[in-house]
Amino acid sequence: MEAKNVEAAMSDDEFLRLLDLVQQNDEQATLALIRFFEPEMKRISRFIRMPQEDAVQSMTAELLAFFKEGQATP
Repeated sequence: MEAKNVEAAMSDDEFLRLLDLVQQNDEQATLALIRFFEPEMKRISRFIRMPQEDAVQSMTAELLAFFKEGQATP
């Protein structure tokens, strides 16, 4: 049986709303964005020569720093 890659979709409006809340230090929004990107970070971490947990942690820290700097705001 073929495994299906089912990813949760997020609308642009929802993403921007969460991003705005992350920039205001909202913990729930921060967790929601981390959960949204986590499957992709785990997939990418397979190609990084370090333990998966360390790679995901590094990517998460960089992603959150990027969001909080406001660089991702349109």
